[in-house]
Amino acid sequence: MIPEMHNPRPPKNDLGKWPFWSSPSHLAFDYIIKIALFLIGIPMLFGVAFTPIGLLFNYLLIDYLIYTQYKRISS
Repeated sequence: MIPEMHNPRPPKNDLGKWPFWSSPSHLAFDYIIKIALFLIGIPMLFGVAFTPIGLLFNYLLIDYLIYTQYKRISS
């Protein structure tokens, strides 16, 4: 017979609803690195520069993808 584990689970992080969400504090540095990498680092590698509206749309897309990733991790 396997003994039951009675370890409480850590509380879930409430991220809020997109686009008015906030990154959990332990993932804040990860968020900043991902945003900088996808908006500045990778485009620079290929010699691409975003227009201001392109930067905004790409930021919103990347922010939504990161939000869904963190939502999946925290649930």
